[in-house]
Amino acid sequence: NEQIQEHAAVALRNLSVTPDSKVKIVEEGAVPSLVALLRSADLRLQEQAAVIFRNLSINAENKIAIVEADAVPSILALLRAPQAPAALEGDPEYEGQLATFKQMLKVQ
Repeated sequence: NEQIQEHAAVALRNLSVTPDSKVKIVEEGAVPSLVALLRSADLRLQEQAAVIFRNLSINAENKIAIVEADAVPSILALLRAPQAPAALEGDPEYEGQLATFKQMLKVQ
């Protein structure tokens, strides 16, 4: 169920902001499941996964795990998506998070 997946992803996104949780999330093997969310047809799930990866990538060791899990091509594919769904267009939270993620990629 995509709604349950979205709620779980939001919870994981909230956890992914603390330094200890960043490490624990990766240690517990969440990266492959997050990569699967990046490849979901549901753009809200893709967004949640992208934000989680942004948060996790602040830790240097996590960056290695993210690259090894082949997440980067899926993240880049999101940035090249031809259109955003009408339900998300104009949503301030969506637009803000997307802009932040794009800026983060430019900085790194």
